[in-house]
Amino acid sequence: MVTDPPYDAMINYCDSSDLMFVWLKRALRNSHPWFGITTDPDGLQEKTNEAVIKFGSIGDDHRTETHYKACITRAFESARRKVKSDGVVSIVFGHGDPEAWTRVLTAISDAGLVLTGSWPCSTEKGGKQTGEYIDNTIMMACRAAAADRPVGDVRRVDEEIRAEITKRVPVWTGDGLADSDQRMAAIAPAMEVVGRYSEVRDFTGVPVPIERFLGLARRAVEEAADVRIEQFRLTDFDERTRFSLSWARQHARRVAAASEARWQRLSHDMSDSDVDGLLAKDKGGSRFARGEEFAQSPEAHRLHASSAVIDIALAIAAEGRSLSAIAEALHLLDRENDEMLWAAMNALIRFVGEGDPDGQVWAWAVRNRGLICGQAHRARTQRQRELARDAAQDDQTKLF
Repeated sequence: MVTDPPYDAMINYCDSSDLMFVWLKRALRNSHPWFGITTDPDGLQEKTNEAVIKFGSIGDDHRTETHYKACITRAFESARRKVKSDGVVSIVFGHGDPEAWTRVLTAISDAGLVLTGSWPCSTEKGGKQTGEYIDNTIMMACRAAAADRPVGDVRRVDEEIRAEITKRVPVWTGDGLADSDQRMAAIAPAMEVVGRYSEVRDFTGVPVPIERFLGLARRAVEEAADVRIEQFRLTDFDERTRFSLSWARQHARRVAAASEARWQRLSHDMSDSDVDGLLAKDKGGSRFARGEEFAQSPEAHRLHASSAVIDIALAIAAEGRSLSAIAEALHLLDRENDEMLWAAMNALIRFVGEGDPDGQVWAWAVRNRGLICGQAHRARTQRQRELARDAAQDDQTKLF
């Protein structure tokens, strides 16, 4: 059994074809009189069982997320019943939104199917009606779930997912799959691992939701690729910096679909507030924030000695090409000798380009690192002398 089900809210098939229906039912009135018979109050096609989510709907349209999931679950159940006990149900799916993936994967599981194999396929551009593009879809081979599957421990399942994806990344790379497509392709093998168990629970015994494994799958691709930022692994950086470097590496300053921000947060197990100041909303989605935008965020006003590397880098970008301002900022934060900071700025220069305003500041700062660090060191020495002098004066005052 092979099926290419509707991709969530990507295309409203019946609504799109109503344009033809209203003319065809007139043209075929004599030869096919039954064609125009419909119970729809507006004389359009009946949509009671259409398995899509109606986006931008007006009024009480029944094609909700709940309706869509119920429809495709019934379809997958029917497919499972129709094939033999060792038969394969192949499902083609692709979408840019993690919530859409959660719905279809939950439907597969609820229908009594488990993934046993998967292949990324270069197909075609998806519809733009919802702002979600797809360059690649995933062919998921499913079989009926065994009745005697054990309950899985989330820690062991995590390890198995990482191991499985680590094996596949070299194959995907050899096949010419881009980094972004590998992240999407990783969803299926992660669910293959999850499907070995009747349920996956955390250490408290609570079932773990599917969304968690979607994020882990994408993160595992990054870990398997062993991305280097000069002498450091990407995984060596703090979470905010890792999030930002990963985003800039994929998108530079380009605007990415809103769903990409949700994927990125899911991959790093971060909330909206966790990435405050790092992304800026723009027409059509989100992009990497500029230094001047970061300067307006709450994080910019909470900078301290242990702030995330990316926060310091964006603060430097906001200062502009000012030797004294950057040196003063780094001196106060005691970060002028932070090798990870300088490595991150070097990487950001490559990612956003020296034509970018922030890229120009970072490039200038890196080239003048010696002068900046020297001035920061002198400022620290001067500050220490002032503190020592003030302390000595206090001691003398106490004597009298």
